[in-house]
Amino acid sequence: MAMKQALAATMAAVVVVAAACTHVKATRWVTDARETVVYRHERMWLPFPDAVSGFTLRLSFDRSLVVPGAEVRLPQSGVDAEVRVLRAPTYSSAQDVTGTIRIVDREPGALVIRVDVASPSLRWHHAGRLRFEGQ
Repeated sequence: MAMKQALAATMAAVVVVAAACTHVKATRWVTDARETVVYRHERMWLPFPDAVSGFTLRLSFDRSLVVPGAEVRLPQSGVDAEVRVLRAPTYSSAQDVTGTIRIVDREPGALVIRVDVASPSLRWHHAGRLRFEGQ
């Protein structure tokens, strides 16, 4: 019986160590001249509070570039791009973002894009579909 309890306790400890908590926030602001989106992705490995990693990607477009079906290559005039990478306990940021952004859909309350972007100086890359809510 003691052996089973010890095994159960060990398995519970392994499960706790392997658990992760992910936070994602995608926000959008629109003005007369610019459309700005911020995508934040963070992951914390529990129960270790300092085991946090993630990134924040900020893209600011001239509104004339935000047309469904358009593909924007970075770097490009009319687009400001910045990435902040978190590798706890430090943040590093860069504006050397390269890659492509495809405008999938644009609605009054949402913007959907597909990105394949990287920062060579930070050795960071992200690809995927992102949906931004807000005005």
